[in-house]
Amino acid sequence: MARPTAAQVVPLTLGGAALALVGGIFGYAGATFGHHLWVAGRCATASCALQETPWWVGAAGAVAGAGGYVALGFLAGLPRFRSRTRETQFPPAPPGWAERVAAAVAHVGLWVGLPFVAAGVMVLVGSRTTPFLRRHAVAAFRLQLWQMLLFVPMPVLFWLTLGLYTVVAMVALLGGLAYAVLGAVRALRGDERAYPGDWPARARPLPVATDPGQRERRAQSALAVVALVVVVEVVVRAST
Repeated sequence: MARPTAAQVVPLTLGGAALALVGGIFGYAGATFGHHLWVAGRCATASCALQETPWWVGAAGAVAGAGGYVALGFLAGLPRFRSRTRETQFPPAPPGWAERVAAAVAHVGLWVGLPFVAAGVMVLVGSRTTPFLRRHAVAAFRLQLWQMLLFVPMPVLFWLTLGLYTVVAMVALLGGLAYAVLGAVRALRGDERAYPGDWPARARPLPVATDPGQRERRAQSALAVVALVVVVEVVVRAST
């Protein structure tokens, strides 16, 4: 593997530090709030809930939150050190209609209220033999994971930044929706690059070429699973 350059180290360090800071703040606030709820549940009087949280509870929450956010950031596609040598790959056959539609569904799941579900189904069900679908599904899943990392700590950061964090959240929401539409359009066109600059990083290509008919059947199975999930969700919402 090639030695990492300064151009690779700087964004990796800044991105990891930002994620650790956000996760640490959120983890500290969550641990403190959880401790207050736990004390209030065990006490018979309201005065017990006024006890101060031990310092180690907040510290443990901050460390756990920082570590978890950095780990999720790497999973979502932080810059990584890559080898300059290219792996031997087989040129894939052009994707069929089922592969293109399934890849587009992975992206538009963010619009129809199925974040992680549509992309996750495409990754788990349809991507074992379909390189095109695998790359789009992983890119969509990572984009939605980034949005979750930005939205989850919003209640805490909104208070700490006096409401300025709302701008970050709105930019992330609008940018994610625009990326989802662009990814769906590129998927329908058969373009392997889901987003501009190929970010979030797409999945590694499969090492072997697969039969186009088998890829189509796998993509159709993934679409059927997503359709079943949508039907179940509609039935559950209608019954409540």
